[in-house]
Amino acid sequence: MLRQKEDGQPIFVVEGEKDCDTLINLGACATTMPGGAGKWLDLHTETLAGATVDIIADNDEPGRKHALHVYEELKKAGCDVEIFQCPESKDITDHIEAGGSTTELIKIELGTLKSEFAGEPTQEELQENEEDDLPPPTPEELAIEEIRQLLDDPNKTPLQILNRTQLLTQIQDDLVLRDEGRLVVWEEFLAEAVSDEYDWLIPGLLERKERVIVVAAEGVGKTMLARQVAICAGLGVNPFTFQQMPPIRTLTVDLENPERIIRRTSRSIVGAAKSMGFERHMTAHLFIKSDGLDLLNAYDRLLLEQHIEESQPELLVMGPLYKAFLDPGNRTSEAVAIEVARYLDTLRNVYGMALWLEHHAPLGTSMTSRELRPFGSAVWSRWPEFGLALQPDPTHMGEYVYEVNHFRGARDQRYWPLKMKRGTKFPFEVTEFMDVT
Repeated sequence: MLRQKEDGQPIFVVEGEKDCDTLINLGACATTMPGGAGKWLDLHTETLAGATVDIIADNDEPGRKHALHVYEELKKAGCDVEIFQCPESKDITDHIEAGGSTTELIKIELGTLKSEFAGEPTQEELQENEEDDLPPPTPEELAIEEIRQLLDDPNKTPLQILNRTQLLTQIQDDLVLRDEGRLVVWEEFLAEAVSDEYDWLIPGLLERKERVIVVAAEGVGKTMLARQVAICAGLGVNPFTFQQMPPIRTLTVDLENPERIIRRTSRSIVGAAKSMGFERHMTAHLFIKSDGLDLLNAYDRLLLEQHIEESQPELLVMGPLYKAFLDPGNRTSEAVAIEVARYLDTLRNVYGMALWLEHHAPLGTSMTSRELRPFGSAVWSRWPEFGLALQPDPTHMGEYVYEVNHFRGARDQRYWPLKMKRGTKFPFEVTEFMDVT
């Protein structure tokens, strides 16, 4: 189209992509705008500025009115413009399919077209009125529109487009993804007609978008517990009571274990959950990345989000957390943890999912002694709604019985296990629950 413009050859402007393709297939140079009549933008005018343009109006009132608006905009941009319509057909595609050609198009006199719409609001005025009635664009919409204009810019190379898009998304990141909160009056807030019912994923235990971090020493079985949660929930089995529940979509992201070990240790869980007879089809996915991810890195974020979009999980189970990012070495552990936590919050808000994360506890005074808190930054101790710590029960040493403690105060009362033991059917069986009555 740029060469056609430089050579002064006519460029057809039509109302839709179908008509545009029809003309291109005939060897003509043609363009259009997304959305049809009434969607002409300044960007389109700027692209054609100074060109020779033949507008082919659809043979109806909206089509002619749209053509008049485009004519006036292109005239202001220094274009040599004419308006045509088909002798009988509604649009150029119908005309060509009926055996016609572009040489049979009828020129519309500008005066005739203006008199047809005399006294009516112009397309520009209609757009202004529509804009007055619309709420202001959100930061997301502004960012998307900037990127769309960038993609439509014929003067940009692919490398320039990619670089500019990256800069735009970085600039917009805080505006687009940060929750600005809401200022309310207490009485009005409490009187709002909004349901405060629980939005359970795992009944009595976990709501949509909530965050859980589980810590323990190596060998306790926090990875097996995470698999039990993901697989059972995906087969409609409550992972702690083993009662029937609505199945949910889960995605497990294993950042440590090789495939063969995952297969060997997970078959029994799937078999046990299916033997309950609640669901035969498991709505659960597994993403294996045993060398870890770096959620500080844009490529790894994109990789993870591609799998999230494909599997559409309601619960994301991931671990170990320390293999979800690489410390760049020039920032404090607090700053790194804050960025990763913010990104994880973005994921759960954008995709509407809860998080179940596995993390290590720090070494204590001996190799067997562990503090009941997440390893590394204190951010991980403050961040989740529920922080669980698995520790061998000192009254049942050697019997594989574990206390389920909390390294942070829970933000709501739930039926979390108090004690679990290694099970015969599932990896863990609960022997005692919290009393929340």
